[in-house]
Amino acid sequence: MYLSLLLRPSVAADTFWGLSFVAALAIREAMAARLTGTDVRLKWPNDVLAGNGKICGILLEVRGEAVVIGTGVNIAPVAALPDAKLPATSFQELGDRTTTPEELARDYAGRLLQRVAHWERDGFAPVRLEWLGHCAHIGQTVRVATGSGVIAGEFDDLGHDGALVIRADDGTVHRVTTGDVELTGRL
Repeated sequence: MYLSLLLRPSVAADTFWGLSFVAALAIREAMAARLTGTDVRLKWPNDVLAGNGKICGILLEVRGEAVVIGTGVNIAPVAALPDAKLPATSFQELGDRTTTPEELARDYAGRLLQRVAHWERDGFAPVRLEWLGHCAHIGQTVRVATGSGVIAGEFDDLGHDGALVIRADDGTVHRVTTGDVELTGRL
């Protein structure tokens, strides 16, 4: 399922980063309702994991006062990418052979629009708390490739600005706002 939604949120454009977390919660909720018995978790900042693999990715593109939220979910099995850090999985591989892209898109879009309205009204704090409750790697060891190198340590928290907070072995706290996260602890 590929779905892109164009939104014009009633908040400042410099807070649009929060929509990545809002969208992740909406699609996770829609998927968990169908993949009963499967643990559906979130990977910072914009992936959804189910079973032992990645099932969904989310991308945001901002232009002025508008944002496009693009979401891709594997319904049918997909070929593994040679450089992927996590194996891909799909609804069908997890035992759901009835969900269609159209059904999932409708459900997700409805949940997303409702959650966006709450985020516009209440801000990021409740989104952050709910996101942490579904995080795949809180308290786990992660490695993050950033533009200035690799940071490794324990995923300690999600900042109030959406930053990944990592505590290195020496106690140093790093705040990461962009990067490619690799889970090195349990999945």
